[in-house]
Amino acid sequence: MVTELRGGLVAGITAGAVAIALSYALRMTFCAVFLPEIAAQTLFTLTPSEIESQLVTSLGYLAKYSAIAGSVIVNLII
Repeated sequence: MVTELRGGLVAGITAGAVAIALSYALRMTFCAVFLPEIAAQTLFTLTPSEIESQLVTSLGYLAKYSAIAGSVIVNLII
């Protein structure tokens, strides 16, 4: 039972990584939509402005990249 769950977990993470890599390749080649980038933009849209401004002020230019990295990690987990 545990090995079946572990095999499914590995297969899911592998499929997610392939999907992210394909999405990134399409983004770089054809300027297509990169799904983690859209998720990060949605997160910033839904976040209250006071929290968003403090986050952007404290992280600076790394705010967008941190949000995209978090979206990639969440996408791999899901």
